[in-house]
Amino acid sequence: MDSQEQIASRFLNLTHEQFFGEDDSFLGDIKWKLVDTDLRGLAINSPKVVMTDTASQLPVVMATCKTGLRGWEVRQKQNCILLSVEKETGTIHFGEIFMDIKEKSSRAKLPEEKREKPDPSSLAAAVAGAYRFDARQVGNIPWESGKIALSIISYDWVSNTVEVELKAKEQKEPSKIIPKEVNPAPNPKAGTKEKWLFGLLERDKQVFPSYIRNSKTPQLLPGQGLSFRIENRRKTRGGLLTCGAFILKANSRHLPDMKVSHQYADGQIRSVSAVVPVTFAIVGLDWPNPRRFDWAIPVYSNKQIHAGEPLYGYFAIDVFAGSEVKLADGNYAAYIIMDGIIYGPKTFQWSGSD
Repeated sequence: MDSQEQIASRFLNLTHEQFFGEDDSFLGDIKWKLVDTDLRGLAINSPKVVMTDTASQLPVVMATCKTGLRGWEVRQKQNCILLSVEKETGTIHFGEIFMDIKEKSSRAKLPEEKREKPDPSSLAAAVAGAYRFDARQVGNIPWESGKIALSIISYDWVSNTVEVELKAKEQKEPSKIIPKEVNPAPNPKAGTKEKWLFGLLERDKQVFPSYIRNSKTPQLLPGQGLSFRIENRRKTRGGLLTCGAFILKANSRHLPDMKVSHQYADGQIRSVSAVVPVTFAIVGLDWPNPRRFDWAIPVYSNKQIHAGEPLYGYFAIDVFAGSEVKLADGNYAAYIIMDGIIYGPKTFQWSGSD
Protein backbone atom coordinates (compact mmCIF):
# COMPACT_ATOMS: atom_id res chain seq x y z
CA MET A 1 0.00 0.00 0.00
CA ASP A 2 1.35 3.46 -0.94
CA SER A 3 2.08 5.97 1.81
CA GLN A 4 -0.85 8.12 0.63
CA GLU A 5 -3.25 5.24 1.13
CA GLN A 6 -1.71 4.37 4.51
CA ILE A 7 -2.08 7.95 5.76
CA ALA A 8 -5.68 8.07 4.52
CA SER A 9 -6.69 4.73 6.06
CA ARG A 10 -4.91 5.23 9.41
CA PHE A 11 -5.60 8.91 10.09
CA LEU A 12 -8.46 10.14 7.89
CA ASN A 13 -11.34 7.80 8.73
CA LEU A 14 -13.49 10.67 9.98
CA THR A 15 -17.06 11.12 11.15
CA HIS A 16 -19.77 13.32 9.66
CA GLU A 17 -19.30 15.77 12.56
CA GLN A 18 -15.56 16.05 11.91
CA PHE A 19 -16.11 16.81 8.23
CA PHE A 20 -18.96 19.30 8.70
CA GLY A 21 -18.59 20.55 12.29
CA GLU A 22 -16.95 23.75 13.55
CA ASP A 23 -14.53 22.05 15.97
CA ASP A 24 -11.08 21.74 14.36
CA SER A 25 -9.31 20.20 17.36
CA PHE A 26 -9.16 16.79 15.69
CA LEU A 27 -6.75 18.24 13.10
CA GLY A 28 -4.14 18.77 15.79
CA ASP A 29 -4.53 15.16 16.90
CA ILE A 30 -3.93 13.95 13.35
CA LYS A 31 -0.85 16.14 13.03
CA TRP A 32 0.84 14.95 16.24
CA LYS A 33 0.07 11.28 15.64
CA LEU A 34 1.32 11.45 12.06
CA VAL A 35 4.65 13.09 12.90
CA ASP A 36 5.50 10.10 15.13
CA THR A 37 5.33 7.69 12.16
CA ASP A 38 7.80 7.02 9.37
CA LEU A 39 5.16 7.78 6.71
CA ARG A 40 5.96 10.50 4.20
CA GLY A 41 3.39 11.75 1.75
CA LEU A 42 0.13 13.58 1.18
CA ALA A 43 -3.41 12.17 1.61
CA ILE A 44 -7.00 13.37 1.60
CA ASN A 45 -10.47 12.17 2.50
CA SER A 46 -14.00 13.53 2.16
CA PRO A 47 -17.57 12.35 2.73
CA LYS A 48 -18.59 9.72 0.20
CA VAL A 49 -22.02 11.36 -0.30
CA VAL A 50 -23.03 15.02 0.12
CA MET A 51 -26.67 16.20 -0.08
CA THR A 52 -26.63 19.49 -1.94
CA ASP A 53 -30.06 20.52 -0.58
CA THR A 54 -28.87 20.48 3.04
CA ALA A 55 -25.09 21.08 2.79
CA SER A 56 -23.42 24.19 1.40
CA GLN A 57 -19.86 22.83 1.42
CA LEU A 58 -17.85 19.87 0.14
CA PRO A 59 -15.38 19.38 3.02
CA VAL A 60 -12.01 17.77 2.39
CA VAL A 61 -9.47 16.94 5.09
CA MET A 62 -5.84 16.81 4.03
CA ALA A 63 -2.90 15.38 6.00
CA THR A 64 0.77 15.47 5.11
CA CYS A 65 4.09 14.48 6.64
CA LYS A 66 7.51 15.29 5.21
CA THR A 67 11.10 15.97 6.19
CA GLY A 68 12.03 19.46 7.28
CA LEU A 69 14.14 19.86 4.15
CA ARG A 70 11.19 18.91 1.94
CA GLY A 71 9.09 21.43 3.85
CA TRP A 72 11.60 24.18 3.06
CA GLU A 73 12.05 23.18 -0.59
CA VAL A 74 8.33 22.76 -1.37
CA ARG A 75 6.45 25.20 0.84
CA GLN A 76 3.02 24.00 1.89
CA LYS A 77 0.84 27.03 1.20
CA GLN A 78 2.51 27.96 -2.10
CA ASN A 79 2.32 24.42 -3.51
CA CYS A 80 -1.11 22.90 -2.93
CA ILE A 81 -3.37 22.61 -5.95
CA LEU A 82 -6.78 20.91 -5.87
CA LEU A 83 -7.70 18.85 -8.91
CA SER A 84 -11.43 18.22 -9.28
CA VAL A 85 -12.94 16.23 -12.14
CA GLU A 86 -16.63 16.04 -13.03
CA LYS A 87 -16.94 12.33 -13.79
CA GLU A 88 -19.95 12.61 -16.13
CA THR A 89 -18.48 15.23 -18.45
CA GLY A 90 -14.76 14.88 -17.74
CA THR A 91 -14.53 18.62 -17.00
CA ILE A 92 -11.38 19.45 -15.02
CA HIS A 93 -10.82 22.30 -12.56
CA PHE A 94 -7.62 23.36 -10.76
CA GLY A 95 -7.73 25.58 -7.70
CA GLU A 96 -5.35 27.00 -5.07
CA ILE A 97 -6.19 25.61 -1.65
CA PHE A 98 -4.44 28.16 0.57
CA MET A 99 -4.76 31.37 -1.46
CA ASP A 100 -7.65 33.79 -1.08
CA ILE A 101 -8.25 36.79 -3.37
CA LYS A 102 -6.56 39.31 -1.05
CA GLU A 103 -3.41 37.19 -0.68
CA LYS A 104 -3.26 36.52 -4.41
CA SER A 105 -3.48 40.24 -5.18
CA SER A 106 -0.73 41.18 -2.72
CA ARG A 107 1.53 38.35 -3.87
CA ALA A 108 1.37 39.58 -7.47
CA LYS A 109 2.88 42.94 -6.42
CA LEU A 110 5.83 41.50 -4.50
CA PRO A 111 9.25 40.94 -6.12
CA GLU A 112 10.50 37.38 -6.37
CA GLU A 113 11.67 36.20 -2.97
CA LYS A 114 15.32 35.13 -2.61
CA ARG A 115 15.74 32.23 -0.24
CA GLU A 116 19.02 30.81 1.05
CA LYS A 117 19.04 27.07 1.58
CA PRO A 118 19.45 26.18 5.27
CA ASP A 119 21.76 23.56 6.70
CA PRO A 120 19.69 20.33 6.54
CA SER A 121 21.00 19.31 9.97
CA SER A 122 19.26 22.35 11.46
CA LEU A 123 15.85 21.25 10.18
CA ALA A 124 13.36 18.89 11.80
CA ALA A 125 13.47 15.22 10.86
CA ALA A 126 9.72 15.32 10.22
CA VAL A 127 7.00 17.96 10.03
CA ALA A 128 3.30 17.22 9.69
CA GLY A 129 0.13 19.16 9.00
CA ALA A 130 -3.61 18.58 8.85
CA TYR A 131 -6.11 20.94 7.23
CA ARG A 132 -9.78 21.14 6.32
CA PHE A 133 -11.10 23.16 3.36
CA ASP A 134 -14.17 23.55 1.17
CA ALA A 135 -13.53 21.86 -2.19
CA ARG A 136 -16.70 23.39 -3.62
CA GLN A 137 -15.24 26.87 -3.33
CA VAL A 138 -11.64 26.00 -4.19
CA GLY A 139 -12.54 23.81 -7.16
CA ASN A 140 -15.47 25.84 -8.51
CA ILE A 141 -17.58 22.68 -8.35
CA PRO A 142 -21.17 22.84 -9.72
CA TRP A 143 -23.59 22.30 -6.84
CA GLU A 144 -25.81 19.72 -8.50
CA SER A 145 -26.11 15.95 -8.64
CA GLY A 146 -23.07 14.15 -10.03
CA LYS A 147 -19.82 12.43 -9.12
CA ILE A 148 -16.62 14.35 -8.45
CA ALA A 149 -13.07 12.94 -8.25
CA LEU A 150 -10.68 14.93 -6.04
CA SER A 151 -6.87 14.89 -5.74
CA ILE A 152 -4.17 17.28 -4.53
CA ILE A 153 -0.91 18.10 -6.32
CA SER A 154 2.03 19.51 -4.35
CA TYR A 155 4.67 20.02 -7.04
CA ASP A 156 6.08 16.49 -7.46
CA TRP A 157 3.83 14.87 -4.83
CA VAL A 158 0.28 13.78 -5.50
CA SER A 159 -2.33 12.57 -3.05
CA ASN A 160 -4.68 9.63 -3.28
CA THR A 161 -7.91 10.24 -5.23
CA VAL A 162 -11.33 10.25 -3.55
CA GLU A 163 -14.70 10.17 -5.26
CA VAL A 164 -17.70 12.07 -3.91
CA GLU A 165 -21.29 11.69 -5.00
CA LEU A 166 -23.33 14.89 -4.90
CA LYS A 167 -27.04 14.20 -4.49
CA ALA A 168 -29.99 16.54 -4.90
CA LYS A 169 -33.69 15.91 -4.30
CA GLU A 170 -34.39 16.94 -7.87
CA GLN A 171 -32.08 15.00 -10.14
CA LYS A 172 -30.89 16.84 -13.22
CA GLU A 173 -31.53 15.44 -16.66
CA PRO A 174 -28.44 13.64 -17.98
CA SER A 175 -26.75 15.87 -20.52
CA LYS A 176 -25.92 14.73 -24.00
CA ILE A 177 -22.14 14.45 -24.15
CA ILE A 178 -20.70 14.99 -27.61
CA PRO A 179 -17.34 13.24 -28.06
CA LYS A 180 -14.51 15.67 -28.72
CA GLU A 181 -12.86 15.92 -32.10
CA VAL A 182 -9.36 14.47 -32.27
CA ASN A 183 -6.89 17.09 -31.05
CA PRO A 184 -4.15 17.67 -31.99
CA ALA A 185 -4.73 16.28 -35.48
CA PRO A 186 -2.46 13.35 -36.39
CA ASN A 187 0.52 13.75 -38.66
CA PRO A 188 -0.34 11.61 -41.73
CA LYS A 189 3.32 10.53 -42.03
CA ALA A 190 3.16 8.73 -38.66
CA GLY A 191 3.69 5.00 -39.03
CA THR A 192 5.87 5.24 -42.11
CA LYS A 193 9.43 3.91 -42.19
CA GLU A 194 12.74 5.59 -42.97
CA LYS A 195 16.19 4.26 -43.79
CA TRP A 196 19.01 4.75 -41.31
CA LEU A 197 22.51 3.43 -40.59
CA PHE A 198 23.60 4.07 -44.19
CA GLY A 199 20.36 2.62 -45.50
CA LEU A 200 20.95 -0.81 -43.98
CA LEU A 201 18.06 -0.70 -41.50
CA GLU A 202 14.55 0.70 -41.25
CA ARG A 203 12.96 2.49 -38.32
CA ASP A 204 9.73 4.38 -37.55
CA LYS A 205 9.70 7.89 -38.98
CA GLN A 206 9.74 10.24 -36.00
CA VAL A 207 6.86 12.62 -36.70
CA PHE A 208 4.23 13.86 -34.29
CA PRO A 209 1.43 13.84 -33.27
CA SER A 210 1.18 10.09 -33.67
CA TYR A 211 -1.53 7.79 -32.33
CA ILE A 212 0.07 4.58 -33.55
CA ARG A 213 2.16 2.33 -31.34
CA ASN A 214 5.87 2.70 -32.13
CA SER A 215 9.33 2.16 -30.67
CA LYS A 216 8.89 5.02 -28.19
CA THR A 217 5.60 3.73 -26.75
CA PRO A 218 6.06 2.77 -23.07
CA GLN A 219 5.01 -0.63 -21.80
CA LEU A 220 1.64 -0.82 -20.07
CA LEU A 221 1.89 -3.08 -17.02
CA PRO A 222 -1.02 -5.25 -15.75
CA GLY A 223 -3.45 -3.17 -13.69
CA GLN A 224 -1.96 0.08 -14.95
CA GLY A 225 -4.48 2.37 -16.63
CA LEU A 226 -1.96 4.68 -18.29
CA SER A 227 1.80 4.84 -18.69
CA PHE A 228 3.74 7.75 -20.15
CA ARG A 229 7.28 8.99 -20.59
CA ILE A 230 8.65 12.42 -21.49
CA GLU A 231 11.68 13.40 -23.53
CA ASN A 232 13.23 16.87 -23.47
CA ARG A 233 14.29 17.73 -27.05
CA ARG A 234 15.04 21.38 -26.41
CA LYS A 235 18.78 21.02 -26.98
CA THR A 236 18.11 19.87 -30.54
CA ARG A 237 15.53 22.64 -31.09
CA GLY A 238 12.71 20.20 -30.50
CA GLY A 239 10.08 20.38 -27.82
CA LEU A 240 8.83 18.25 -24.96
CA LEU A 241 7.86 14.89 -26.42
CA THR A 242 5.31 12.85 -24.46
CA CYS A 243 4.63 9.23 -25.38
CA GLY A 244 1.98 7.10 -23.70
CA ALA A 245 -0.26 4.05 -23.77
CA PHE A 246 -3.54 3.49 -21.95
CA ILE A 247 -6.43 1.14 -21.40
CA LEU A 248 -9.84 2.04 -19.97
CA LYS A 249 -13.47 1.00 -20.29
CA ALA A 250 -15.42 2.86 -22.95
CA ASN A 251 -18.38 4.98 -21.97
CA SER A 252 -20.86 6.89 -24.09
CA ARG A 253 -18.87 10.14 -24.10
CA HIS A 254 -15.96 8.36 -25.81
CA LEU A 255 -17.99 7.00 -28.72
CA PRO A 256 -18.54 9.09 -31.88
CA ASP A 257 -21.98 9.30 -33.51
CA MET A 258 -20.56 9.14 -37.01
CA LYS A 259 -17.73 7.28 -38.67
CA VAL A 260 -14.39 9.09 -38.77
CA SER A 261 -11.18 7.80 -40.33
CA HIS A 262 -7.62 9.02 -40.80
CA GLN A 263 -5.69 8.53 -44.02
CA TYR A 264 -1.97 7.86 -43.47
CA ALA A 265 0.97 8.16 -45.85
CA ASP A 266 1.65 4.43 -45.63
CA GLY A 267 -1.64 3.88 -47.47
CA GLN A 268 -3.61 2.67 -44.45
CA ILE A 269 -6.94 4.12 -43.47
CA ARG A 270 -7.53 3.84 -39.71
CA SER A 271 -11.04 4.07 -38.31
CA VAL A 272 -11.60 6.15 -35.16
CA SER A 273 -13.76 3.99 -32.91
CA ALA A 274 -13.44 6.20 -29.81
CA VAL A 275 -11.99 9.53 -28.69
CA VAL A 276 -10.57 9.78 -25.16
CA PRO A 277 -9.98 13.22 -23.57
CA VAL A 278 -6.80 13.58 -21.52
CA THR A 279 -5.15 16.59 -19.89
CA PHE A 280 -1.40 17.01 -19.70
CA ALA A 281 -0.39 19.31 -16.81
CA ILE A 282 2.99 20.84 -15.99
CA VAL A 283 3.66 22.06 -12.43
CA GLY A 284 6.48 24.33 -11.30
CA LEU A 285 7.52 25.33 -7.79
CA ASP A 286 5.20 27.95 -6.24
CA TRP A 287 2.93 28.00 -9.29
CA PRO A 288 -0.69 28.92 -8.48
CA ASN A 289 -1.97 26.65 -11.27
CA PRO A 290 -0.48 24.14 -13.72
CA ARG A 291 0.06 24.81 -17.39
CA ARG A 292 -2.54 22.57 -18.95
CA PHE A 293 -2.88 21.04 -22.40
CA ASP A 294 -6.19 19.37 -23.27
CA TRP A 295 -6.01 16.61 -25.84
CA ALA A 296 -8.50 14.23 -27.43
CA ILE A 297 -6.81 10.93 -28.31
CA PRO A 298 -8.24 8.64 -31.02
CA VAL A 299 -8.56 4.91 -30.50
CA TYR A 300 -8.25 3.02 -33.77
CA SER A 301 -10.18 -0.20 -34.35
CA ASN A 302 -11.69 -2.06 -37.28
CA LYS A 303 -14.79 -2.96 -35.27
CA GLN A 304 -17.43 -0.89 -33.56
CA ILE A 305 -16.80 -0.42 -29.83
CA HIS A 306 -19.62 -0.38 -27.29
CA ALA A 307 -19.82 1.09 -23.79
CA GLY A 308 -18.08 -1.16 -21.25
CA GLU A 309 -15.60 -2.62 -23.72
CA PRO A 310 -11.86 -1.95 -23.29
CA LEU A 311 -10.17 0.86 -25.19
CA TYR A 312 -6.49 0.60 -26.06
CA GLY A 313 -4.87 3.87 -27.10
CA TYR A 314 -1.42 5.27 -27.87
CA PHE A 315 -0.04 8.76 -28.32
CA ALA A 316 3.19 10.64 -29.03
CA ILE A 317 2.76 14.42 -28.89
CA ASP A 318 5.14 17.38 -28.87
CA VAL A 319 3.54 19.24 -25.96
CA PHE A 320 4.50 22.79 -26.97
CA ALA A 321 3.88 22.47 -30.72
CA GLY A 322 1.44 25.18 -31.78
CA SER A 323 1.41 26.64 -28.26
CA GLU A 324 2.61 30.02 -26.97
CA VAL A 325 3.61 28.48 -23.62
CA LYS A 326 7.27 29.05 -22.78
CA LEU A 327 9.04 27.58 -19.76
CA ALA A 328 11.89 29.26 -17.93
CA ASP A 329 14.93 27.12 -17.26
CA GLY A 330 14.27 24.97 -14.21
CA ASN A 331 12.78 21.78 -12.83
CA TYR A 332 9.18 20.71 -13.40
CA ALA A 333 6.75 17.87 -12.76
CA ALA A 334 4.33 16.55 -15.38
CA TYR A 335 1.03 14.74 -14.86
CA ILE A 336 -1.67 13.26 -17.07
CA ILE A 337 -5.33 13.19 -16.02
CA MET A 338 -7.59 10.64 -17.70
CA ASP A 339 -11.08 9.58 -16.65
CA GLY A 340 -10.76 11.29 -13.25
CA ILE A 341 -7.45 9.59 -12.40
CA ILE A 342 -4.13 11.41 -12.17
CA TYR A 343 -0.96 9.70 -13.42
CA GLY A 344 2.57 10.80 -12.63
CA PRO A 345 4.56 12.69 -11.75
CA LYS A 346 7.31 12.58 -14.32
CA THR A 347 9.95 15.13 -13.36
CA PHE A 348 12.12 16.86 -15.94
CA GLN A 349 14.63 19.65 -16.28
CA TRP A 350 14.02 22.31 -18.90
CA SER A 351 17.25 23.83 -20.16
CA GLY A 352 19.21 24.13 -23.36
CA SER A 353 19.06 26.18 -26.57
CA ASP A 354 15.84 27.74 -27.88
